[in-house]
Amino acid sequence: MAFRLSPKNAPSPDDPESLFRDLRRRTVPGLLSHQADLLRNYMAVHSKHADIALQLPTGSGKTLVGLLIAEWRRRKYSERVVYLCPTRQLVNQVAEQATQKYGIDLHSFTGKRVYYDPKKAADWQNNEAVAVTTYSSLFNTNPFFSDPSVIILDDAHSAENYVAKYWSLRGHAGGACCRGGPLMPDSILSLDAFVRAIGAARLTSHALFLGAGASISSGMPSAQMCIWDWKRSIFLTNNIGLESQFSELTLASVQARIQRWLDRQGLYPEAGDSDEYSVFVESCYPIPDSRRAFFQEKVRHANPHIGYRIIGFLAKQGLIRSVWTTNFDQLASRAVVESQLTPVEVGIDSKHRIVRPASSGEVLIVSLHGDYRYDALKNTQQELQDQERELEQALVRELTNTPTIVCGYSGRERSDG
Repeated sequence: MAFRLSPKNAPSPDDPESLFRDLRRRTVPGLLSHQADLLRNYMAVHSKHADIALQLPTGSGKTLVGLLIAEWRRRKYSERVVYLCPTRQLVNQVAEQATQKYGIDLHSFTGKRVYYDPKKAADWQNNEAVAVTTYSSLFNTNPFFSDPSVIILDDAHSAENYVAKYWSLRGHAGGACCRGGPLMPDSILSLDAFVRAIGAARLTSHALFLGAGASISSGMPSAQMCIWDWKRSIFLTNNIGLESQFSELTLASVQARIQRWLDRQGLYPEAGDSDEYSVFVESCYPIPDSRRAFFQEKVRHANPHIGYRIIGFLAKQGLIRSVWTTNFDQLASRAVVESQLTPVEVGIDSKHRIVRPASSGEVLIVSLHGDYRYDALKNTQQELQDQERELEQALVRELTNTPTIVCGYSGRERSDG
């Protein structure tokens, strides 16, 4: 039986400057004067402030300053440190500089968390190495780096979009929010502005319109990831033996190779085309039952996350009266049941229920593209164009008469609705 020996504790220098002098493998002869000044300023204030901003012009060596602080804190205080970069390219660049120029051993993490090197992941969790990764690896709904002691943001001005997209709500504030008036333009609300808007209308019942993006944190893939899943399946079944080379589907290089092959076939829409979803699901799974099986497997592993569970709470307060969704996952119904409410489920096979008013303790939940358990699902171009007219008309009435919150919906489908 093999046993893992605990590594010897690395020296704990008094400050980052001392650490720099102790880095025997570095090829940089010394700190520049402005780098040393910045590190001394940091030492003067770091114990007094939780959040500190350090500023240097581009190209003046701020990466070295950030890495020295990261490694010093890891050694001195045994902290889990995450060093964030905007892109994967910059992650690789920082990691290369750290090891080859500065003599700092750290680990870089890019791509899906399931493909992280277990040894490197354990090193970070045990405070044995600094982790360098992207903003997106931390600021998402289910990050591996969920409990860092210290976060260092390189190019912090680039962080706003990565952080804000998970704390903003995008909604169409058309006739639904201005009854009888002209359509208003799309609006993007920060979380606090959204809370104030709902608070001002707390005596008004709302409709909730959910797209595939609303289910990502519950374990369902986004529409975009489904598309790439189907593209890869088509590619690999036509190029046997390349499976191991295309396991990491989030890599831009992998996607580019798949897309080039697809483009050469002359059979598929260009990348980003609005028809991609419907074309590729039908090309990958021409038989409707195969499409049903694909989604059934995805649903089997999904569980309502906090966003879904709060639907029941809002319904009990009278803020949500109906949920309309293009999803097949039944997460809204499951969440409502968990809240001791009764979902009135409406699908293609039960569209007659749409006219039934929901009673106290009930929430109307409409699956516009079908319920994978019972209905013929709406995926392909023709199926979406043939969207059930009765459900379409009911949705139009709801949007016209009820303030509507839209979440996780891109509008990709070309349905008449």
